[in-house]
Amino acid sequence: MPKPFSIKDFATNARLRWAVLALVLSVVVLIVFIDCLQTENTRCAAISGIVGVMSLCVATWHGLIYIAQRRGGY
Repeated sequence: MPKPFSIKDFATNARLRWAVLALVLSVVVLIVFIDCLQTENTRCAAISGIVGVMSLCVATWHGLIYIAQRRGGY
C-alpha cells in the first residue's frame, strides 16, 4: 500500500497541487464569507458562498482523481 501523501507527489503531481490550492482558496473564501455575514453584506456573502462551494467541488474532484491514480485506477 503506497503512502497516502508525500512531498515528492506534491512536487510532481499537478492534480494534488490543484486540490491543495483549491482547499486553501476555500479557507480564504470562508473567512471572507464570515466577514460578509458579520457586516450584513448579502451580495458579498452570496458571491463568496458560491465561490467557496465551487472551490470545494474542484478540490474534491482533483483529490478523488489523485487518489484513484495512486491506487492504479483512473
